[in-house]
Amino acid sequence: DAGALWDVHAHLLGTGDSGSGCSVHPAMNQWWKPVDFLRRHAILNAACVPTDAPSIDRAYVERLLAHTADFPTGARWLLFAFEQAHDDKGAPDADASTVHVPDQYAARIASEHVQRFGWVASIHPYADDALPRLEDAVAQGALAIKWLPSAMNIDLRDARCRPFYDRLAASRLPLVVHCGEEM
Repeated sequence: DAGALWDVHAHLLGTGDSGSGCSVHPAMNQWWKPVDFLRRHAILNAACVPTDAPSIDRAYVERLLAHTADFPTGARWLLFAFEQAHDDKGAPDADASTVHVPDQYAARIASEHVQRFGWVASIHPYADDALPRLEDAVAQGALAIKWLPSAMNIDLRDARCRPFYDRLAASRLPLVVHCGEEM
């Protein structure tokens, strides 16, 4: 049953060159910051996206679609949005964010290719608008929520997470969490 074949952890990535709202930290484009520069190159190389593609956003999605083409009809991949890091007050912290893939972009790509993709939202629980964004994600068909606490500055024990946990439990969406340091 090909409909039972779901890859539940597929990363979506972009640079924002198509108006996606995606971003990568500026250091990843600066050759004088070799570790970050090489990390960007390695990520794009692993995705088989040329670093000089006219649109990294489009090339990345085209590559994902090419990977799925040989699978039988019904097989699907869940595309992950990825929220920015936030400071302790709940404000987005672009300088501490390596990559950002907005929920709206993940939802749009999944809706354009519904035969292959579903989507996973990423909402920082400290943000003032976390609960309304969660409501929107549920209404738009998100199939889970993704957090990477070490990269997003989330303390899973923080009391500010409790309302988010409660609403998430009521929605019955799973929370995908990577614990430990991201290397």
